[in-house]
Amino acid sequence: MEEQFYAALLTGLDLADDPELPARHDRAQWPLLRERFAERTRAQWWDVFRGTDACVAPVWSLAEAARDEHLTARHTYIEVDGVVQPAAAPRFSATPPAPEPYGRPVSTAPPSAPNWACRLDRHPLRHVAGIAANPKGGSPKVQVKPR
Repeated sequence: MEEQFYAALLTGLDLADDPELPARHDRAQWPLLRERFAERTRAQWWDVFRGTDACVAPVWSLAEAARDEHLTARHTYIEVDGVVQPAAAPRFSATPPAPEPYGRPVSTAPPSAPNWACRLDRHPLRHVAGIAANPKGGSPKVQVKPR
């Protein structure tokens, strides 16, 4: 991390004036930073670091990210048929993308991939898709068929 960003991080952590703070490249001392982050909740730290140059951001769920004012202003997420999903990227003004319904392959998918499966053992949206288990046993899977 560059010096100016590290300085902003230390300021947010109330460690900027600590004379015993090790050098920023001394990874053996990084547990001190982990311990400091453990003292507050994600929301409390976001209140501290929002709008700073400290290179700190929360890890959000998809639903939380879709409500973020920064991402909303940039149309990073869209809703198609009642399902929130990432918008196409990159976006070009001369050729705006048409959103595809959730669970279908995009129209630009190569012909070699018209029928693919994805593992959903631990997928965070498995309950939304209504997938409980693979009827044949083993890991649950979703088949995406060509239109």
